[in-house]
Amino acid sequence: MTIPDYQTFMLPFLRILGDEKEHTLKEIYEKLANLFELTDEEREELLPSGPIKYKNRISWAQTYLKKAGLLESAGRGKFYITQRGIDVLNEHPDKIDVNYLERYKEFQEFHGTDNSSSQNEDDYSLPRSIETNLSPEENLYKSYQDVRKGLI
Repeated sequence: MTIPDYQTFMLPFLRILGDEKEHTLKEIYEKLANLFELTDEEREELLPSGPIKYKNRISWAQTYLKKAGLLESAGRGKFYITQRGIDVLNEHPDKIDVNYLERYKEFQEFHGTDNSSSQNEDDYSLPRSIETNLSPEENLYKSYQDVRKGLI
């Protein structure tokens, strides 16, 4: 099996918190690695920048869920589900991904998709050639590599 993308980790992450108790990120890493039956090699696979790949992807899932208001921090490396998160689990979604999270204004503002504020035509915007199966950090590294290739 390959390591799931960060969006695939979102719903199982929220389900772990669904017991309405605080959970540590370390505990969540272990539960999700076991749930997805990651091999020892996959659990040790590193990103080019150094972090462990599956943990990095889980951390991005956590960031996105938090920005959408589905979970909150209970201190360093500890999380709990919010009422909004409970409501989402009660909807029994097939998956939670960026498109799903776009329904929340807070997430739109974080993700840069909030169209309520007027944009100046002189505003600089980056192209959106982003692979959704990669974490934001992995996309940044890929973009960097693409730019480097273009300079050679």
